[in-house]
Amino acid sequence: MLKLTLKDVREYQDRMNVVRANGFKAKDFKELGRELRDKFNLTDRQAISILNGKSDEILSILEMEEI
Repeated sequence: MLKLTLKDVREYQDRMNVVRANGFKAKDFKELGRELRDKFNLTDRQAISILNGKSDEILSILEMEEI
């Protein structure tokens, strides 16, 4: 299993910005969220928080990765 890094978070947020710029479609958001969730063994809520840029939650996720 891969460990989530800050670089990964930024990459997925950049990809989310592309989804938004292309006329946000729920299908694309869900697909990106599932990819993120499965790649790093996250919960749905954690993946959504990352894609939506929830800073406090992202920090909590990264802290858990350090353990």
